[in-house]
Amino acid sequence: MQTNRMDGYEEPRKSLVRNPFPHLLQQKITIPGRVNGYVHRNRLVERANPLKRRLTVLRATAGFGKTTLLSECCREIRRRGIPTAWISLDSGDSEKVLDVYIAFAIHEAGLRLTDPEESKVISEPKNRTQLIVQNLQSYRKRLVIAFDEIEQLSDPDSIALLNFLAHRGPPNLHIAFSGREIPIGLDVTNLQMSGNAEIIDSKELRFSEPEIAKFFNLKLTRSTLMTEIHRSAGWPFALRVAINSKKRNLPLLNENIHWNESHWIESRLFSSLSSEDREFVLDLSVFDWIDTELVDEVLNRNDSSKRLESLEVLEGLLGVITTERGTVWQLHPIVQEHCSNQLYNEDRERFRRTHKCIANALSKKNLIVPAMRHAIDSDDPVLAGEILQRGGGVRIWTRQGLPELSEANRMLTEDVIDRFPRLKLVRCIELVVRGRPHDATMLYRECPHPIDVKTRGELDSEYAIENALVRGVLALYGGNPTNSDWIAAFPNSVRKLEKTESLDPYTRGTLEYVHCVTHFLRAEFEPALSMLQSATEHLYGTHYVAFYGNVVQGQIAFIQGRPQDAKASYQRAMRAAKNHFLQDPVALLSCQIVRQELTLECSPSLSVSTLDGFRNFLKQHGMPYSLFATASNMYIDTRLLSGNLSQAAEVLDDLLGFLRGHGYRTFARLLAALKINVLLIDGRVAEAQTGWQSERFPERPVDCLDLANQSWREMEAISEARVRLLIALKRYGEGRDLIRAWRSICTKRGLKRTQFRVLTLSATLEKHAGEIDRAVECIHEYVEQFVDCPYAWPLLRESSDCVTVLKWFQKVNKNSRLQSAASELLRLSQQLDYGKNKPLSAREIEVLTRLEGSRDKQIAHDLGISVYGVRYHLRGVFSKLRVNNRIDAIHRAREQGYLPK
Repeated sequence: MQTNRMDGYEEPRKSLVRNPFPHLLQQKITIPGRVNGYVHRNRLVERANPLKRRLTVLRATAGFGKTTLLSECCREIRRRGIPTAWISLDSGDSEKVLDVYIAFAIHEAGLRLTDPEESKVISEPKNRTQLIVQNLQSYRKRLVIAFDEIEQLSDPDSIALLNFLAHRGPPNLHIAFSGREIPIGLDVTNLQMSGNAEIIDSKELRFSEPEIAKFFNLKLTRSTLMTEIHRSAGWPFALRVAINSKKRNLPLLNENIHWNESHWIESRLFSSLSSEDREFVLDLSVFDWIDTELVDEVLNRNDSSKRLESLEVLEGLLGVITTERGTVWQLHPIVQEHCSNQLYNEDRERFRRTHKCIANALSKKNLIVPAMRHAIDSDDPVLAGEILQRGGGVRIWTRQGLPELSEANRMLTEDVIDRFPRLKLVRCIELVVRGRPHDATMLYRECPHPIDVKTRGELDSEYAIENALVRGVLALYGGNPTNSDWIAAFPNSVRKLEKTESLDPYTRGTLEYVHCVTHFLRAEFEPALSMLQSATEHLYGTHYVAFYGNVVQGQIAFIQGRPQDAKASYQRAMRAAKNHFLQDPVALLSCQIVRQELTLECSPSLSVSTLDGFRNFLKQHGMPYSLFATASNMYIDTRLLSGNLSQAAEVLDDLLGFLRGHGYRTFARLLAALKINVLLIDGRVAEAQTGWQSERFPERPVDCLDLANQSWREMEAISEARVRLLIALKRYGEGRDLIRAWRSICTKRGLKRTQFRVLTLSATLEKHAGEIDRAVECIHEYVEQFVDCPYAWPLLRESSDCVTVLKWFQKVNKNSRLQSAASELLRLSQQLDYGKNKPLSAREIEVLTRLEGSRDKQIAHDLGISVYGVRYHLRGVFSKLRVNNRIDAIHRAREQGYLPK
């Protein structure tokens, strides 16, 4: 795919391609093609152009050509090289589903907002849409997102998501809504009152007299034209019905314009249809999208394509999308709604039977969720459960993604789950990745044990595989200890399942990846890499391993002190994320956090943003333990970086309460150790000592360093807290014993990054103990290792003690190579100290206080300065607060007391 001159923009695909998101209905995000007989209305297209304002709303009852007009505007904007996303809404679009489609549509429009060079800020994305908006801040071109059939939305969370886009999106984001009515809760009025929104209603959408004449190709006599103007009152749908009637030489009837849509369809549109053709159209109305191959299969015929093309009555009333496999159509919403209702009222059994046939046909094509929807529409929720179970149950998550699994789970009733107990496993996955591990664990205990589930008297290997997948996810997402039964039994389960014929390569690769991560958590890096290699072979060519495998590989390289290898792995992961994982906010955040951690370790800079609110992210999406551990460490390190620990302990307390209340045992244990570190760094020794005792943390070095029963992150946090506590209590001998054993573990396991931290803590201990020579020896070793591995942050974390020792080291060491490395560490320390003490000017504070909710032009008017002056001061605010967008500036200003919380 060629990238044009616009940063981050790629030309959208010309045809319907199932990848990179095969589980999503791409028709929903494809701009409809022009209908036959389209009449271009220059004035109206220009009037409705979404680029003219923040929000454009097309609001009118059915048949006024809203979709036709909006799609024409969007096609024109795309022709100008501006990325334009399209989303057709329906009543099943929950907030999570809509969130996926927004990301998917933007990706399909050709815009890449997760480029490695663009995503430099970590903040608090609650969903994909917020993540996109944050990245859009740095995108310098315009983006249009069009939402069609807006009246379909009823879910308050979905409406809130659109409100966020409309009100909180950056100035380069333009939004268009099209629908019969504006859903309750969708705030258009405030934007309209501020001049940022405009509503185009039925009055403007009606055809004028010249346009009606043009619609009929200027072939009507004056008298006939006036008759059509009177009958249609400019209603586009009525005009379309009329022109179709004329083409079939039907007599004009004296319909009253106030008749409802059903009268128009039956008397004008279908009046000349044979009963067979009418029945065919009624059947077509049951299909969401008309794929003639599917229609033939469902209706047991072989002429659907020719039959459809021969129905002149539908000319101009069929939306068309060209795909690689052929053409699909969709009936005009008025026609589809009328015909579907007619079929239901005339022959309810046939209505249900057709939906059921569609469900079975789609399930054979492995389109599980669409098949389940049709099963539900046939009033057969049991069939929906059967389809999901036949389709692989839990395994649709590994094959098609979490959004597909979530939608499937949403359609499962309690009665269906009771009837198909193995579908409880689907709900277990949904619960644990949505931040409810305790509920997931309780439900899992209700599931049958694999040895109790048999088929024809033998072990049901399919169920055993699904069960193992769920156990693995519960282990990694649910925060179970590394020595728990969940994790301990996993390798044996995998080995047994490898012998079964039911274990396809994809599922085997997924299980091996989970096994790889369990090794990684214990700092068993060689087995982890070996297992990852095997998983990669079984998952060859899949985006899953291209992303997650590279993240793990990069983390191992990072901890082993190979920053360049880590950077390369993270870059490969980010490329996979931006191309294939826009639907997965956990994947995107994972990539940002691990890259930010590497940046901080090698190049400590005040531009590294704090990671706040990951409790909300955890609650919304769930989070694997390895990501949570990295995010927690980053939260504390960035607080240390900015010199602001005042509220960190309180924030950690709140998060601890959440973790314990939701059953995240291991997450809570790690965070408790990190909190004790914060208390000790902040000088709150008594609180830290009380916390250590209440958490029942170990005191013996062998227990602090036990990697058989805890992750290396826990080991690192607990050992660091213990050393700090022993220093504070002046128990230096015990501290040396722990450090000595800790260094041995680091050497054996290849924990190079941790070893840097151990050296700085050792130097700190010796300085407090008055053993200056020993302290200098520790720094000497640190500097020697720094020459080959540029991890500066461990020393700068302890700058209050270690910088002094570093200066002593410079005085006694004459090695020029080490002198140069020491000078670089001192320079970084001085740079950070200088950056922490740059206050905002009075004018910068005035700009900052108006930043939320006001554009630059309004701020300039309020302050009596130019727009350029506002932007000049805004650059100063960004620089001093160490952020690069408005959202983070407001957040950081509240954090530092410039704005009220």
